[in-house]
Amino acid sequence: MKKYHINGNGEAWPCNATKGSCPFGGEADHFATPQEARAFYEASQSSFPALPSHEKLEPPYRDTVLPPNSESVRPLVNDLAELFRRFEGQRVPWIADDTFSCDGGAVATVLLARKHGLDAELRVGLYVHNDPEVRGEMLGLERGGDESEDEWQERLEEDTDGLMEEHHHWTVVYANENTPLVFDGNAAAREEEYITPEEETTDRYLDGAEYLVYDPTDDVHEIARDLYPGLEEAIEAVYADGKRSE
Repeated sequence: MKKYHINGNGEAWPCNATKGSCPFGGEADHFATPQEARAFYEASQSSFPALPSHEKLEPPYRDTVLPPNSESVRPLVNDLAELFRRFEGQRVPWIADDTFSCDGGAVATVLLARKHGLDAELRVGLYVHNDPEVRGEMLGLERGGDESEDEWQERLEEDTDGLMEEHHHWTVVYANENTPLVFDGNAAAREEEYITPEEETTDRYLDGAEYLVYDPTDDVHEIARDLYPGLEEAIEAVYADGKRSE
């Protein structure tokens, strides 16, 4: 029977590991449905330890370099950085470890983008990893002290086999210049930019995966109220303060 756990991005995710080898916990951390995993997440927000091989990431969206012809999203980027700063380390359901939670961060981005008059869409699908070493790091795999480079690469390929596609949430924001941009609050964990033109991501971000946390076509305000209590109020405060400082 398929089981679900909470991954390093703070989302309910199907477990594909062999029995006893999952880096996200033992039997007590796995659940029969994504809803049960989500309930566990709600009760355990911000309690997930950083993955063992991760160094602490820089706060998301701080000092972000924007793609060409997308300066219109700068106020949104600044507000996302401020939203994280205000709640970093707190038990809120849109933050996991040292970045935004995968699903909650996408909802926060859409809500803030629309406050700024930008069109934005929630996306749910698969992220396709192309680097087994980066994927292995995210899964907590480490090279043994007595392993040769060839042995390590062989084990890395074996341990990440079937795990290179990750269920994921992200946001597409349309800049005033009509440039679709992928906003991904977890990008730094994969050593990527937080904001990338959508045309450059088609090999990595694939729409159409099973909805495990929410249906992205539902009303985003209803999603926020149901799953991320306090997020709408936090966004209102951050947006208002940002407008006053302009």
